[in-house]
Amino acid sequence: MHMLRKVAVFIMFAILIGAFAISMGGNYYGDRERRQSVATVGSASISPEDFRRAYQRVLENVSQQAGRRISPAEAQAFGLPNRVLQGLIQDAALDLEAKELGVGLSEEGLRRGITSLEVFHDDKGVFSADKYHRFLQNIGYTAPFFEQEYKGDLIRRQLRGVFDGSGVVPKALLEAYNKYGNEQRTLAYFTLTPEAAGAVPAPTEVELRAFYEDRKPQFMTPELRKVSALAISPQTVAKNLTIPDEDLKAEYAAKASVYSVPERRKLEIVPFKTRADADAAYAKLKSGSRDLLGVAKDAGFSQPEIDAGVVSRKELADKFGINDAIVKEAFSTEKGWTSRPVDGPVSTVIMRVLEVVPGQERGFAEVKDQIRADLAKTRAQSEFQRLIKAFEEDRSTGIPLADSAKKLNLPLEEVTIDRSAKDADGKPVTVSVVPAAQLADAAFKSDVGVENEAIRLQGGGYAWFEVADVVKPRQKPLEEVKGEVEGAWRADQVRDRLASRARDLVARLDKGETIDAVAKSVGATVKTSQPLKRNGKEDGVPPAAVAQAFTLPEGGAGSAGAENGTSRAVFQLAKITQPGPLAEEQAKGLEQQLAGAISDDNFSGFLNRITTASPISIDRKAFANVSGGAYDGE
Repeated sequence: MHMLRKVAVFIMFAILIGAFAISMGGNYYGDRERRQSVATVGSASISPEDFRRAYQRVLENVSQQAGRRISPAEAQAFGLPNRVLQGLIQDAALDLEAKELGVGLSEEGLRRGITSLEVFHDDKGVFSADKYHRFLQNIGYTAPFFEQEYKGDLIRRQLRGVFDGSGVVPKALLEAYNKYGNEQRTLAYFTLTPEAAGAVPAPTEVELRAFYEDRKPQFMTPELRKVSALAISPQTVAKNLTIPDEDLKAEYAAKASVYSVPERRKLEIVPFKTRADADAAYAKLKSGSRDLLGVAKDAGFSQPEIDAGVVSRKELADKFGINDAIVKEAFSTEKGWTSRPVDGPVSTVIMRVLEVVPGQERGFAEVKDQIRADLAKTRAQSEFQRLIKAFEEDRSTGIPLADSAKKLNLPLEEVTIDRSAKDADGKPVTVSVVPAAQLADAAFKSDVGVENEAIRLQGGGYAWFEVADVVKPRQKPLEEVKGEVEGAWRADQVRDRLASRARDLVARLDKGETIDAVAKSVGATVKTSQPLKRNGKEDGVPPAAVAQAFTLPEGGAGSAGAENGTSRAVFQLAKITQPGPLAEEQAKGLEQQLAGAISDDNFSGFLNRITTASPISIDRKAFANVSGGAYDGE
């Protein structure tokens, strides 16, 4: 329902590529001009403009999710045009069904629907006509057009709402889901290592040749792309900046205090409501009749409450919001002494200096590197913007990437890379300007001579790349890969031998031998797994063994190869633990989840029925023209 989806973009609802069960349609019948149709559904017509508007919104939303502009070629590869058209057809069928059933919406209902949208509310939560019209202006809609389409969306929501409570969940279904999801199985198992396969004799030339011929695709070079990449980011710009020593010294002279360590003091501060209270307390301190903790207690404070910690002048002012007079007194009173009363903004305080941590002046040589880093960071941002602008100007005039890099004195990296970010020798490729895996993914979606979208870098900035050449896969002759083929043949033999050995051991378990005795006969040790659910994992227990275990009765046996293919587990189902009844809250949550799924299925069935019941005609040539796809017909 395209209008609701469009509103959702402005109120930050995410739209994902796969979420097009009910897509981006509108009201496809009425008085609008329909001189040409991409498709018709019964008496409803989908015009090229309807499709173009819906398709553009989907492209915008998907690009927003991807963090970059999705190209038309990528959209075609994702199948977006067909998905949008299917959504428009479904919405048109819903419109016709609503008309047939007499489902409608009054003007008052439409008004309430629009004015209830938070996107149109002011700070007080009240509908704002000004925000409403600014919104329409931003999306390029007139009020009557928006209201007509939004009315259609609300009517379709009414049809969908009929199915919201249709999901009835029988108790037996809840119990079945509980059993399926929470039943646990405990396995006794042991592992057959490659040594259990015995000595594998060397293959004959005939065996090696036959193995190679059967698995030729395994022994091909991968397709490679020769790629040039250039990045502009604040970080890379900062690394290449040269800052003269004169600038560093000038920065140090201007901000010497910033690069020094200030004096800090550990203080206790007792506030008094009035100056008279503070003077009376100070008299007691001078006479020795009370100490600072004593007068603090008299004022209603405990020791933790008067502890100001270890602070510098600035920290004291910032932390406690006190005036210059108090700061000056705190940092002029000697260690171990108590200050005289000092008036603050709202109270008078007496302070005690418990400890003094002397400040430290740091010389230029000591902070030179820090100053250089700070200046580089500041200047890099300006230089980054300048380079981005200059580079984009070069691109717009068709200057090749390498020439632009040379002109702007930017490093250009050239790599040869396969789909898995490895080089021709199968070694991982290292690229400093952009993650190698990200570059490989982008390069294999491109081709020679194609101008590509920039890759957004995680730390800020962009990387541009060009595919200079495509190196097609090549079949390696047996002579070139003989050692590799023999290694693969031997691994295959070990797997087959372990599987055969495991079948014999499982047969012995099925005949009643204990798993301890069977394991001992092959020099293995039996282990017991933790209770495992269907998706449970445990080191030493292959996922395939867990899946098998849920098909066996208690005491049943089986075997499964490890994911790395170098070993095999032989197991026996030691125990089946049935789940207890669901707690009330769990049962309620599962029931709601299943009810929602059943409701969705019911609506999908209804939508499929009304869509297939309506005569649908698609003009493939018009569709290809408006979507940018290929048309092979007449």
